[in-house]
Amino acid sequence: MGQRARDQLHGSAPHVGSARGPVRPADPSGARRRRLVSARHAVNRKTRKAAVILPVRAQRDDWLDRAVESVFDQSVPCELIVVTSTQTPQSNLDTLARRLAGNSHAVIVHRPAGAGFADALNTGFETARADRVGLLLSDDWLRPRAVERCLAMDADIVSTGQTTYLEDGETLLASRWCDANIFDTLPTNLERANYLSHFFLFSRRAVLDVGGVDRSIGTAGADDFDLIWTLLDAGASVAIVEEPLYCYRDHGETRLSLREPAVQIRSLQRILDKHGVYGSWRQRILESHGQWFGAPIASIIGAQDKTLFTLPRTATRTLVRSARYLASEMESATGRLVTEGIECRHGRDLPGHCLYGPGLTPAGDCSIAVRFELTFQDVAPGEEPAVTLDVYDQDLDRIAVIEDHAPRAAGNAEYLLSFNAIAAHRYEFRVYWHGVVNLLVRGIRLKADAAVLEHVGDVSDTRSGAHDVALAPSPRRQWSCRRGGGAQPPPAPLRRRAWFEHAVLLVRKRYPDALIDLERAGVPPNHARAIRFAQLNLYATDIDDLPGGLFFDRTVHWHRQQLAEPGLVGSVGLHYPDRDRVVVSLLQSDLMQRFACIPEYRALRTRLDNRYGGWYKVLFNALLDHARSAGIERVYSPTATTALSRIRRPVDEAFFRRTYDYPPKAYDTRRIRSAERSYWEIDVTANNGRIAELSPHQRTWTMPKTVCLLHDIERNVDTPVSTARCRENLVRMLSVEKALGIRATYNVLGSMFENTEPLIRGYGDHAIGYHSFDHRAGQDGQLPRVREVSWQPLGYRPPRSELTPEIADHNLAAYNFEWLASSAYSFGFDTPRVSGGVVQIPIARDDYDLYTGALDIDQWMQTILDEAGSRDVYAFSVHDCYADKWLPVYTELLDELKKLARFVDCDTLAGEIFRTTSRFTHPFDD
Repeated sequence: MGQRARDQLHGSAPHVGSARGPVRPADPSGARRRRLVSARHAVNRKTRKAAVILPVRAQRDDWLDRAVESVFDQSVPCELIVVTSTQTPQSNLDTLARRLAGNSHAVIVHRPAGAGFADALNTGFETARADRVGLLLSDDWLRPRAVERCLAMDADIVSTGQTTYLEDGETLLASRWCDANIFDTLPTNLERANYLSHFFLFSRRAVLDVGGVDRSIGTAGADDFDLIWTLLDAGASVAIVEEPLYCYRDHGETRLSLREPAVQIRSLQRILDKHGVYGSWRQRILESHGQWFGAPIASIIGAQDKTLFTLPRTATRTLVRSARYLASEMESATGRLVTEGIECRHGRDLPGHCLYGPGLTPAGDCSIAVRFELTFQDVAPGEEPAVTLDVYDQDLDRIAVIEDHAPRAAGNAEYLLSFNAIAAHRYEFRVYWHGVVNLLVRGIRLKADAAVLEHVGDVSDTRSGAHDVALAPSPRRQWSCRRGGGAQPPPAPLRRRAWFEHAVLLVRKRYPDALIDLERAGVPPNHARAIRFAQLNLYATDIDDLPGGLFFDRTVHWHRQQLAEPGLVGSVGLHYPDRDRVVVSLLQSDLMQRFACIPEYRALRTRLDNRYGGWYKVLFNALLDHARSAGIERVYSPTATTALSRIRRPVDEAFFRRTYDYPPKAYDTRRIRSAERSYWEIDVTANNGRIAELSPHQRTWTMPKTVCLLHDIERNVDTPVSTARCRENLVRMLSVEKALGIRATYNVLGSMFENTEPLIRGYGDHAIGYHSFDHRAGQDGQLPRVREVSWQPLGYRPPRSELTPEIADHNLAAYNFEWLASSAYSFGFDTPRVSGGVVQIPIARDDYDLYTGALDIDQWMQTILDEAGSRDVYAFSVHDCYADKWLPVYTELLDELKKLARFVDCDTLAGEIFRTTSRFTHPFDD
């Protein structure tokens, strides 16, 4: 594409910017102490020491020497506990004696004959004097800051990442580290324990409380799988240091992972037996772990898990890839596949027990029905469901659920679970029960016709007493699509956890940085001014159980695009090259990227991720629904590569790729290039069946009588009053407003912003705008100078209400200003309105007449009350430098105004005006 294409397609970067477990699900109530620990839990390393356990059976002397040296080289003092065995060679003992000579922080403990690996670790935990204990194998080593970085986290388990080297200890083979965000989305302790990796720093007391390392397990996974799992079951807290601080040496000599594979498989089976894992998840774990047993990593790395069973590709079959449970029996006439029975006879009297399996991966969109038969033995009634059956997809999103709350005596019950499946997605069934049961999966049937949602009925012969519970998906996931021909399945992109109850709002305004991005794309300013812009906001409506301040916290919602509406989850900035096309400038979710900035909201991580983690999927659907309704033919969205290329600060790259590269995963797209940028092109008509129709909802809302109180904070720039007096006046007016619960708007000179803003914030959640940089009215260069101070203020108040060319609408929008407050006389009107994407707020009166003596205090006060009473929206402004004139009656004035109208700040007023006056269907339908 050439210059014309460059002028047509423009994008902008988003401003959103960090084993192996019980089969029981995570405790949603938080009763267990599992949490991710952040800096607020940091401990004082000067008052804490850690111990490192180093078990030594037989090792090369130089490798052992390096392991010991890495402990002594730690940036914080560490206690070293070396546990030897009867098989430790003399050369190793000599190396240790030489290395540990004269070191009071090191001790050698000899384990008795017959003691194994677990005994060695338990001896170390019992010997340690420190309350934090880490593990290091004798052929590996630690980074110098490994212990220090882990000590900074106050948790029962601290996990880092690890780097794998070849035998020489220099050649890098692979590197892996854990991600706290990913960890916190894992729903079971099985998956959490499986995810964490060395280096581990444990709470000594937590380990001893669970009985230490289980010596009955054997060698494979006793320390880094079963112990982690057991601790998580006991409610251990978890912290993750997202750095590879453990150095793993890959070699072909003696080490635990190189023992006979069959021996290691038996150890792993003991772990799974201990924690009650059966079905396909058991097989999956044995396969994924077993491939690493008995050979160096270098000989295995890059290998893929093998598919155990694949149906041949024919014209009449529904192709399925799955485990050995699937049989090839097929009824060709109906296109249905029936599996053989899958039976688990290992139910345990353990509340919250779960069976994983079977797993299915359909090659085409289809409907799936599964009939489960459970034989109960003495299931005690309680508040929890007697039985819960879930279906999860490969992203661990719950697709369908059945809950049976009826008390159960001994006997049988059957459940039919049906849902719609997406091609190439893996689905896993999970069954939770209370009491002792046997489970039989009687059959699975797939119908490969995604055009019609069919609840396919019985899979096996109906038996008397069968207990059918309401079928999934749940009502919130059922809607009708515009595609004709009867009931439709939910569109593929939204059949998973992405969907949540929501509302969307489309307004005619520029999203922050929209014009800046066009400038970076080489679009001439005069062309950019002619482009039509819009903003689409996504609001969650299921927010009653969340803290009220979450959706208006200024630290979380840095861009403050709520438009005075609670529940904002994400936004998309748009521009329209012509009537038939719309281009995404950026996608942004301050909520999902920044809520963890506030300590009190970090505990909400799991709830927010589970509920709103698919925000961008819902937002893309809303955008395409808008395009379809407006008759727009194509939508263009920047690729992640393009979005990342425009960011000049550190960001979460994985978040960008997940968000911006979502369209090709959900829709039929093609990748195009425009100048130096690349976009996903989405043909709206071709994707019609993948778009969920949103119901239009025109909410009627009438703005109540409103007073906007503004302050011009300029000190003594052109008034003979001391700086100290102005600051005293500022504190007095803030105190009055705080006592009355009034939010005002403070317009501050940019030259004094950094010293004044913290004081204002300390008295309440007032809006803060700019009153130019230095109060030199008519002098250009004020906008870029204030933006060098901070980009957060949304509003601008010109000195002396002089409307200079610099503060024309397009210039204000280019610098991300959303409202302009000036005198009604300068505007020529007295009612707020939107002009060029900027809300103009006319100020009816200020305190200059009071300062000059044109009005006395009683006249001034009565004039304000009369004017406020006669107008729907009334704005007035006062100065810190004139405050001596009106502060004596300030409380009385505000009390009287509160009887006439509500007070709002200019940020809120601008949002309400955008929300109520700037809606549209198509930007070209003026």
